[in-house]
Amino acid sequence: MQDVADNPHNLDFKPMDSAGIPRVLPDVDWGVIPGSMSYASKVDPKLQLFQENLRPELILNATTTEDKVNEEWVNAVKKAYRDPEFLQSVEDQNANNYWFIPDSLRG
Repeated sequence: MQDVADNPHNLDFKPMDSAGIPRVLPDVDWGVIPGSMSYASKVDPKLQLFQENLRPELILNATTTEDKVNEEWVNAVKKAYRDPEFLQSVEDQNANNYWFIPDSLRG
C-alpha cells in the first residue's frame, strides 16, 4: 500500500477486490466495503462503524448524449427521480443509509 504515509501500529493492509470483502469479514479485524457491495451481499448494517461523506466528484450521475437530452424518455426519467413520492419511497426503504440521495434531489 504505497499511499499509506505512516503505520505506527504496524497494521497489515490487504487490498482486495471489493466484491470479495464481504466473504472474508469473519477472517479479518476490519474491512472497508463500498455501500453497493455491502447491500448486495446483505452485510448486517449494524456492523457499520461509520459512513464516509461522499465527495461531489464521486456521486454517480445519470447521463445521455447531447442529441438525446430533450427526448421524451429522458425527461420522464428526470421527472421520476425528482418525484416526491419516489423520493419518499427511497427514504422509507433507506433506514440503513445504503443509498446516497443528493441534496439536489431532495427538493
